[in-house]
Amino acid sequence: AAGVMNSIGPNVLTDVGKAAIKARISAAIKKNQIGITVVVKTPTGVSTNYASGAVTVSASSTSVTALPESITSNEIANSGGLFQQGDKRIRVFVDDLSTAPTTSSSFTIGSDNYAVIAVSKDNLDLHYLISGRINP
Repeated sequence: AAGVMNSIGPNVLTDVGKAAIKARISAAIKKNQIGITVVVKTPTGVSTNYASGAVTVSASSTSVTALPESITSNEIANSGGLFQQGDKRIRVFVDDLSTAPTTSSSFTIGSDNYAVIAVSKDNLDLHYLISGRINP
């Protein structure tokens, strides 16, 4: 029909289908050695000791294999200021992280630590696309 967008959603595949796709992508990443090791850290709670005034933030910290992606100059130009030159994006399997990343998360590549500035999922809910800006 005219004017109807062809779109797929996260429920179009069964869990078995998603697992098969993940297995194939994982094998390609290993075979071609294109993945990088990244530590993703996401706050999971805050506790306050009112007697001492100390605040403790607990976090989930997970080492995963990620696919690095470039944020293009076109994306930067059309982002309304969200993205800047030097920002990084990684693609991480959803089920590799026990806690969903947020803009309060961070990720580390080697010795570089990035504050998360945007998080989204692909159309099939297989990957998080996590964009970050290096912490000075």
